[in-house]
Amino acid sequence: MSGIADEDDLASALLATVVPQFESELGPEERRWLTRETAQVYVERCRGKPQSKLEKMFSAAVSWRIERRELLSSRDSPHVLRGDLQSHDARIFGQDGDGDCVIMNCFALSRDYSPRGVSDHLACLFERAIGEFPKEAQGKGRLRWTWVIDVHGFGLQHTDPRVSLEMVTLLECAYVDRLKRLLIVDAPSIFFSLWRVVRPLLREETVKKVEFVSWDAAAGRYTELFGDELGERIRAEGIENRDSAIVKDKRWEPYYAPELLPR
Repeated sequence: MSGIADEDDLASALLATVVPQFESELGPEERRWLTRETAQVYVERCRGKPQSKLEKMFSAAVSWRIERRELLSSRDSPHVLRGDLQSHDARIFGQDGDGDCVIMNCFALSRDYSPRGVSDHLACLFERAIGEFPKEAQGKGRLRWTWVIDVHGFGLQHTDPRVSLEMVTLLECAYVDRLKRLLIVDAPSIFFSLWRVVRPLLREETVKKVEFVSWDAAAGRYTELFGDELGERIRAEGIENRDSAIVKDKRWEPYYAPELLPR
């Protein structure tokens, strides 16, 4: 019990130290995010680290949210707002047995791979998942997501390391402790050159959540993790995305698989 109390005290102290530094810049969105529960996640993330590291990470997360206030409030990326609905294909496909989200994207579909374009889309996607799936509101713990990255279609145009740096910021700073599992499916040899650059930037706890899956093994793994219905939904998406004739003219709604589109 004393450990929990100590972390509560550390979370309160973290807020008392960091929030005044941004007092004149904070809007309602950031103030709603700046709860003791949020601060405690960062305390846990930095357990055993110097206090200065904890404050630096938390300050970076606050700055990140202030800079993207309009984006996080609207939950629509600039691409979507101007009608470019097929710029990015990462979407929510459903929930697993724990009530956590399952997200998937495929490189064969990506139209835009600029660093800010990718990170803006994912931030909107993550905000929608947190806001629209009721796990936390129901008192069932922190919402997390399994992210299925189908690497089919990956090529030289996808190797910009700045995109990877944006992903590290999302996973390790802006959305701490949200990643449940990362499945990297059907990765070609060229992908591992990028992975060797990215891996040292990730915490070991994050690396342990990464699983490389061959395309032949993917269907079985999807069923194991997500059940028959959702597993089949993701498998069918992968099959479709391997048909170049379909991919050429494929259209989809941003952020959600068809079964989950808001009514």
